[in-house]
Amino acid sequence: SAVDAEATNAAIEKKGEGKISQLHKKVENLARHEQKTRTLQVKRGILDKAFTKAKDDIMNLPDQQKKDILVNMITHIDSSKGVIHPTQGEEKIIESALKDSKKSFTIGKSVPGKGGFLFVAPTSEIDFRFDVIIERELLKKMESEVSQLLFAA
Repeated sequence: SAVDAEATNAAIEKKGEGKISQLHKKVENLARHEQKTRTLQVKRGILDKAFTKAKDDIMNLPDQQKKDILVNMITHIDSSKGVIHPTQGEEKIIESALKDSKKSFTIGKSVPGKGGFLFVAPTSEIDFRFDVIIERELLKKMESEVSQLLFAA
């Protein structure tokens, strides 16, 4: 009958509207998620640039300032034996810092890195390379604080 057909059409139409509404919500959710992902990628890029700049700034310190940092690092090594492996290009300043520290470590082969050195003792190894310290220590400790400062709200 016509009434049954009309009721069936209304039910189909209502069901279709519900599906369209669901699809519309899914599209909105996907768009919101995509926007959040892009925002996080941009923020991550800004943080990476900030830490890269920090590494570059350390490498560009005046030699005397860099040497003072190196002497301090070497002086605080709690070992009587070991080999200091300078980063490539930093051999002379590290040799000078070692001399000023009055420690009797030997100088070994150069290692890749941005400043600093790798200390290898008979039973341990300590990484004093500036880029590694920034990555390992500062980045992990400061990342959330820096993020909050830069991206609050």
